[in-house]
Amino acid sequence: MVDINGRAKVRAALVLAGTLMIGTVVAPSAAGEPCECPVGVELVGDPWVRMIPGSMTAGYLQLRNTSSRDRRVVAASAAIAEVIELHEHVHDDGVMRMREVVGMDLPAGDNLALEPGGLHLMFIGVHRPLVEGERIPVMLEFADGGRLVLQAEARRVVMRDRPAAGSSGVGVPLHPH
Repeated sequence: MVDINGRAKVRAALVLAGTLMIGTVVAPSAAGEPCECPVGVELVGDPWVRMIPGSMTAGYLQLRNTSSRDRRVVAASAAIAEVIELHEHVHDDGVMRMREVVGMDLPAGDNLALEPGGLHLMFIGVHRPLVEGERIPVMLEFADGGRLVLQAEARRVVMRDRPAAGSSGVGVPLHPH
């Protein structure tokens, strides 16, 4: 017979020991995917990367800061791309443009949303086509030296017939096949 409570206690003790030693905890996201997150930072929902032809694509995710101190994402990397830049969409003379930013703020007690039409990770020099459903390891670096490692799912892009005002006109299917 397996002692489930004993295993849970051992797992909790190992997570606590790891947190105390390196300040990072491996915890599931809301979808159950593991995330190596700094203490006080949680992954919310399912991070994903667009499947589009070519050597550039974008990644999206949401983080929650449960701590009492502000955090700032200053870099990202993934083996699938030569470089990942932190980007935002801005309206410039009526035209939507992307531009690189030096950091993304994650205020204490608040969320940071990277989503289509807003802040996002720009994967540049993607080495190969992505496969639908594949999990892509992505590492985020914080200004204080902390790191977060997550698994982003490759998803197909679906173009809408008529984009809503202020929308990028791009969505993901509600029920991917």
